[in-house]
Amino acid sequence: MKKFPLKFKVYIVIVLVFLGMAYAYKFKLVEDNRKMVENDENRGKTIVSVWLKDSTEVETRVNQIDRYNDENKDNIFINLKVEGKSYDNLLKTALATSDKPDIFEYGYSDLYKYERIMNMEQFGLDIDKIGKENFLYYKKKPMGVKILGNNVKLIWNKEMLKGAGIDPESQPKTFEELLDYGIKIKKAYPNVVPFEFPATTMGELQIAIGEMSVNKGSIYTTFWDYKTGKYNFDYSKDILNIYSKMYSLGLLDKEFADKNKGNLRRDFASQKAAMIISTFEDKNYFDNVMPLSFSMGISDLPKIDLKDTQNYYYTENYSCLVVNSDIKNEGKNKAAIKKVYELFLDREINNQILASKKALPIFMDKKVQENDIYKEYNNDTNFRNELFDPTSFINYKEKITRQLFYDAIKGDQKVDIVIKKLNENYAEYCRFMKDNYSFDFSEFREK
Repeated sequence: MKKFPLKFKVYIVIVLVFLGMAYAYKFKLVEDNRKMVENDENRGKTIVSVWLKDSTEVETRVNQIDRYNDENKDNIFINLKVEGKSYDNLLKTALATSDKPDIFEYGYSDLYKYERIMNMEQFGLDIDKIGKENFLYYKKKPMGVKILGNNVKLIWNKEMLKGAGIDPESQPKTFEELLDYGIKIKKAYPNVVPFEFPATTMGELQIAIGEMSVNKGSIYTTFWDYKTGKYNFDYSKDILNIYSKMYSLGLLDKEFADKNKGNLRRDFASQKAAMIISTFEDKNYFDNVMPLSFSMGISDLPKIDLKDTQNYYYTENYSCLVVNSDIKNEGKNKAAIKKVYELFLDREINNQILASKKALPIFMDKKVQENDIYKEYNNDTNFRNELFDPTSFINYKEKITRQLFYDAIKGDQKVDIVIKKLNENYAEYCRFMKDNYSFDFSEFREK
């Protein structure tokens, strides 16, 4: 009798376990939905299922949806489900069941490949009214509204700048000027890190390196050149050289690669760091979680060169709502689903999110609150969305990219060599996508 190789046996076991988990999860979804439908209060209502990722503003969202369900104005019940780190895997499982969500946050690139998402034009949204620049696009088609995200700021401890002989109200306008600030701060406060930026993930490196480079040419923070249709890391040269110089002078933390956004805000609040790159979500932290014991300066990011344009991009558009393409095939109440989707775009609803200081509704204009502390965080005048970026749809090696950036900053490899390797790596990733998936990069170019 022929024996199966151990590797094949392990594979079978893994598949069986996954199928068992999928069945159990499907059973739980069906049972939860049955109980909800059989609830006397919900009988006869149209039930719209919404899935969201767990995030800072979710508590506000839950309260809003509870209030909507209680008021029952539209004879609709919103079945809200919030998931954390397992969101993508659970979403994949749910989409294979009969109780798939109607509206959900974008999760993973296969959603496009297998046409799981409905085109917003087919869904019936008024694209022009919402604003064409506020959508996530695939093959130039609007697939979902980017509701929440982050802008990026430079913040500083005014008292430390004053102690270092620097005008605390005077922001550094260029990175060379910021470097000069750092030298003076280090001399006045030897135990303080003059400057920190987040660096543990690719998203954070887009904030720390990409945002500083976009003014140098037609690139997004991912270094995708939306004019030429290829990745071009040449534009990172200036900021990498500046960071490398700062690192060699001891103006950056030696372990900067291990610092994420949470580490930075704690370092800043405890006065271990004098200047940091900050995002909108820090606003609630400095106002409510750990109120600052010192005055803080807030400004847009410095430029590489004063002649550079003032142009930045929202980062981490972590709340992009999409619609299940199956609603057109399964007799769903499309009008009810559209009404619920539009609830997430309602100005009053989003003003409540903005007032919570936990998230920035980037699709909404006039982000002004009365008596707002740290109101400079709300200023996103120079920010816009990255419209046609293929990065989230291609297979690339994030770990290698991060390490190359780290090597350039630490001086372990010359900046020019790192840039050459990055350009070659990403050209290879693109070739792979073209050869194996017939991926059309021409669909990701701005005219």
